[in-house]
Amino acid sequence: MGCARAGLDIVEINYHRKKLLFLKHAFDSLDRELTRCGQAIFEALESNLQPFETKLQLRAKAINLAGRCTQAAVTASSGAANSLQHPAQRVYREALMFTVFGQTTAVMQATLEQLLCEKT
Repeated sequence: MGCARAGLDIVEINYHRKKLLFLKHAFDSLDRELTRCGQAIFEALESNLQPFETKLQLRAKAINLAGRCTQAAVTASSGAANSLQHPAQRVYREALMFTVFGQTTAVMQATLEQLLCEKT
């Protein structure tokens, strides 16, 4: 969740610099999604009664969301994100790390299913 938040922080910074409304829209939309995802994760942790499948889906959703938020950061940063030292590239690489480390077959499957879901 922290990686996704860092990506959104970069999008917000770029919105204030560039004053492009679509950056604000992207930030607001992803921020709402991150809030809902975080709430669902904390509720699942508090109840401790959630089935494995529910926890797995929440983990996959968080991985997917981190990737999307950090890709938004790279996009909002334009060419500056090409630098290895740029914060957008750093958080993007961090999201990649979360996607592959500690991955079980179940996490891999759930993560790929998240990527294949069509948005309507």
